[in-house]
Parts: sequence; structure tokens; C-alpha cells
Amino acid sequence: MNVASAKPSWSFAALLALAGAVLSGCSVSPQFAVVEDQTLTGVPLPVPLAGVPLVPGLSCNLPDQASLDRAVEDAVGSFLAGIFTVTKADLLSVEIEVNEDSAGDLSTINRLALTLHLLDAEGARREEVSLGSAENPEGFGRRALLPLDPPAALLDVARSGADCGALALAADGQYPAQNVTFDVRVRVRIRVGLRR
Repeated sequence: MNVASAKPSWSFAALLALAGAVLSGCSVSPQFAVVEDQTLTGVPLPVPLAGVPLVPGLSCNLPDQASLDRAVEDAVGSFLAGIFTVTKADLLSVEIEVNEDSAGDLSTINRLALTLHLLDAEGARREEVSLGSAENPEGFGRRALLPLDPPAALLDVARSGADCGALALAADGQYPAQNVTFDVRVRVRIRVGLRR
């Protein structure tokens, strides 16, 4: 018996991996940065915070089709990424994490509200969709994880005719006594299928 012929060929192994991925409903769930090193200015006196935006302005800060495609390529490699296409992308959660060197935190914030804005090429709002809110009477501390139920369909944003999606995050509670520097990231479940 020829030992070399007993080993499956590399292309056969790749086909098996491809078939397994397709049959199992292959998906990846990477994180994408919305904003990094954003600062909420502290106020030494107790000052109410009502609907104050933590993510400033309306700017394209959610992953677009190209970003989703890159995430798939990063997860499965360029060869398989050429075979697959993104069939669904769901925004699963939003995470706010206070930077390690930040003096303040989110413990005085007791409510966070999320809104998805669809923007046109000039940055004008075409549509606004509430994604819900989260409350914590004790405050959110150094990290807040906001799961979306149901998840928001990002491919619908990409295919709606809007130029991009913008996530807005508003806070209620009290201003922190010290500056808070934080990052906001979203987790997206990306499902793929075979290109046609």
C-alpha cells in the first residue's frame, strides 16, 4: 500500500471543511469599534445627566458591507472568503468599557438608551430606530454590556439605500465627578453562504 495515496489530498480536506461550514450554517461574531477614547467630562458638583449623548454626533460608526466582508476573510482566510458571501449580519450587543487609565467610571449613570440612525451620503438622518435601553440603579461601573433583543439586522441597513448606519448612545443619571474615557464596541453575528 502506498502511504502517500492513503492521505487525503489538501483540496479534498478543503472541500470537507467547506461542506462542514455550509451545512452547519457558518457564522462568526467579531467585535467592531464604534468609538475609541471618547471622554465624558466630569463635573465636581452633582449635576443631572438626562439624554446626554456618549457617542457624539451622527457619523457612520457601524460596520458596512466591506467591513463585514473583511471580518469573514479574517475568520476563514482569503480562499474560503472568496467562496462565501455574507447572507445575514445581526447586531447582537453593545459594550462600553472604561479605559484602564480613566479616573472616573460609569457608576453615576443608571440608564443607557440605544438608537440606530440611517444616514444618507450627506450625513442627513433618513430614519431612526430605537434599539432599546438598559437600566442599572447601582450605575454601570467600568463596563456595560447591552444585549439587543431582538438583534438589529445590519444588512437591512446596508441594503436600505442609506449610506450608512450610526449608533447613538444616550445616558441618564448624574455627571461623574471625574472625566471618564471609554471605548464603545459592537458585536455582530455574521452568517455566510456560498456565492452564486
